[in-house]
Amino acid sequence: MRRLGRETAIYGLGRLVNVGVGFLMVPFYTRIFMPWEYGVIEAINVLAMLVGTLIGMGTHSALAYYLSPEDRDGARRVATVVLQWRLAWGSVVALAAMMAGPWLTMALFDIPLAWEVGVAAFAGVLAGQLVTFSSLLFQLLRRPWAYITVGVTAAVTGAGLNLIFVALLGWGVAGYFAGLLLGQVVALVAVTPRLGSVLEPGRWHANLWPRLLRFGVPLVPAMLASYLLNFADRWFIMHFLAADSLGLYGLAFKGALLVQIVVTVVGTAFLPHALHLIKSPDEAAAERELATLMRYYGGVFLSWALVVAAAAPLAVRILAPPAYAEAAGVVGALTLPPVLYGMTQFSSLGMWRAERTALYSISVGIAVVVNLALNALLIPLWGIVGAAIATAAAMTTLVTASFIFSQRMWPLRLGFATAVAQLAVAAVALVVLHRVRAAEMGAGADVAVVTVAIAVLAGLTVRRGDRAGGHRAR
Repeated sequence: MRRLGRETAIYGLGRLVNVGVGFLMVPFYTRIFMPWEYGVIEAINVLAMLVGTLIGMGTHSALAYYLSPEDRDGARRVATVVLQWRLAWGSVVALAAMMAGPWLTMALFDIPLAWEVGVAAFAGVLAGQLVTFSSLLFQLLRRPWAYITVGVTAAVTGAGLNLIFVALLGWGVAGYFAGLLLGQVVALVAVTPRLGSVLEPGRWHANLWPRLLRFGVPLVPAMLASYLLNFADRWFIMHFLAADSLGLYGLAFKGALLVQIVVTVVGTAFLPHALHLIKSPDEAAAERELATLMRYYGGVFLSWALVVAAAAPLAVRILAPPAYAEAAGVVGALTLPPVLYGMTQFSSLGMWRAERTALYSISVGIAVVVNLALNALLIPLWGIVGAAIATAAAMTTLVTASFIFSQRMWPLRLGFATAVAQLAVAAVALVVLHRVRAAEMGAGADVAVVTVAIAVLAGLTVRRGDRAGGHRAR
């Protein structure tokens, strides 16, 4: 557990540095790019993420499943097979995306795509897949410093090159994607000596690709569903609104990352612990501990989400020019989805224990249907605020559906009624916060709303006996 905690801290540091670099670049991007240009970048990124999913073809999960650090020769062979597949198949997909990119962006977003932007963006997708492969490989081999070196090098170098290409050379959107591409290439060059010791570079393992794909390809539909769950809102914004609205939404999403990064870091530490608890022979003790963890998860992270929402107007004024001011009103609703997604680690425990993970895919599918329907309904009515509400509602659906399925597999008394109450408090607080701002009642009113909500959340969260080892959920 001590080693796990140390490695989690290192992984968390890497993620914080990556997000920190992104935030430091926001004032630069928003002062160089107009909202519509920022929206164009966001739209291309959304398409690039889809291309990345098609390049991966589930091999990310196959690497995690088949690689065993104890079997050194086997680990080298598995890693080499995955890398060779990504290089071969990824080159084909990236080239096809470069050729079809201008047609796709016009058909899907009504955005003309210059050839140099398409080349930089989709070559960057392939390079990003190789960076992701390297990071996961080092994580599986329990080499946390090598893991964060790859990501941090790519982020820092890409940011520096963006400053040169966009600010000094005036390359615009093309310079943005060229900087990201070259940052990833530099990271791959820097990590190549370390990769050489864990690969078999002189051997070609195409004969093992079918086995790799038999594991990975069935996961692709679930990955595409997750893609729709997380990014369908951008497609609808471009369809119903315009590129400048997507630019504002993209900036608001940057603010919500302050919640997502903390949830992700804690989730990295929680998941192995939860898997240990669901296998514990003392089910009553495991249930009590999980119930306590879930209560504090909801109380702490929903409180943090409210703090981020309250600070959004000031943050947007500092980080961006007045043209982006409208983004502040969307941050609040966007802070809920990452907290809700993190709750699936509790709501899915029964499925994990029963090894019925296909039910989670069904849960994601249900949430996707809700997401698509609500985006189509709410964006024409409420604009980008409607998109944020649709995403939050879809994540709530995911938690609810996975909880229902899990309870059928393994009934647990984790205090889900308390979690519902905590979510209700946070949702009401965000609605009141939105109304207070619309009435221009000032920052003091914002602070009062958030303070009262956090006090209520604390009352729902903290119970006598928690310090003594947990308290049975009610």
